Amino acid sequence: MNEMHYKNYKLSFPDSKKLLDESVKKYDAIKRLVYENFAYETVDQATKAVNELLYKTAKEKNISLYDLCFRTIPEYGTPEIEFKNENGLIKQDIVINQEVRLIPVEFDLTHDGGYWKGKYFALKAKIRELIENKDE
Repeated sequence: MNEMHYKNYKLSFPDSKKLLDESVKKYDAIKRLVYENFAYETVDQATKAVNELLYKTAKEKNISLYDLCFRTIPEYGTPEIEFKNENGLIKQDIVINQEVRLIPVEFDLTHDGGYWKGKYFALKAKIRELIENKDE
């Protein structure tokens, strides 16, 4: 029998931390769909709505789900509230329509580690100069 062996793909610590931080941000965005709005009662319902939107969007745009998840974050629109009116009376049934959409994540590819390292050392030199000249 031909068995396939897969090599483990390892990320560096900084990359692992960045991806985990992004994952937490996206999970928090889904939780906000529940806690700050009325459209979804549970995180599972909100997750299902986001997953359906992701799948539909990936299929329509012919891109991978992985790429779409990596490049977007879920956000909710302003809820539209409809009151059911029956015989001139407003019923207790309130329908809340709320759009879930995918917002693009912006990537900063102009400021690499050297940029921030240079900023750090420039600031450190200014602070050192201020400390040395504090008697003046």
